[in-house]
Amino acid sequence: METATTTQRTQPQQGVSSFAKSLFLGEIHEDLVFPYPQPGDDERRRIRDLVLSCREFGAHYDQRAVEERGWIAAEWGTSENNRKAKFYHLTSAGERQLTNEAAAFDVGDRRFVQSTLHGEIRFPTFAAQEFWLTTHLVHTFGDTAPPQRWSYLGGAGTITTLPLLTLGGDRLLYVESNYYVPLQRFDLPILGTPSLTLRHIIGSAGVGKLPSFEQNLGLRVALSFARFDAVVDPARRSWEFGFGLSMAR
Repeated sequence: METATTTQRTQPQQGVSSFAKSLFLGEIHEDLVFPYPQPGDDERRRIRDLVLSCREFGAHYDQRAVEERGWIAAEWGTSENNRKAKFYHLTSAGERQLTNEAAAFDVGDRRFVQSTLHGEIRFPTFAAQEFWLTTHLVHTFGDTAPPQRWSYLGGAGTITTLPLLTLGGDRLLYVESNYYVPLQRFDLPILGTPSLTLRHIIGSAGVGKLPSFEQNLGLRVALSFARFDAVVDPARRSWEFGFGLSMAR
């Protein structure tokens, strides 16, 4: 049964100045997701689909049940404000549940089962060089899943040369391969050994079927905590460059 609260657009409480803070308080305010200047219609629709997914998750999430099943664990510690706080983290059982998720849904007249598979294989090659392959698959059986259950590609962390959330649907396949080469001849004091990583990324996402695959070729140069990325779409010959810092050396 649908209630009036599902269509109401609530206003942010006084003093709630960020989306993250309102989410922590158990509320989702669209006014904080769509700040000035207003995004385009397509981007606004994609963001609204993500907001609906958060609302759906919040409506069914039962922290006590998740904790009793051993999917999360908590421990007491000290927060950044030097206050006693409880910190939660995923257990190994929770990670298995997350990566091997398969759930059945009934949304109106639609019935479907959506499965998510994620895997990684890693092995050494020559000397200190290393190769690893990461795959992520989302497949929907039965009726088409609603937009709240779609997965997306595009933007940093996926296919970089595509705009954010360009490809989306109830089916997705993403494959990323990396070949890591440490430049041991140039071992630098304090900073350590620089490295090169050759990357190949291919993926697609769509509704009911997978459209043509998009691919990226990339080169990552890393030194200590800093890294530089150059990525090209060989079909369109479009480039993207990025710089970042990572705590993992």
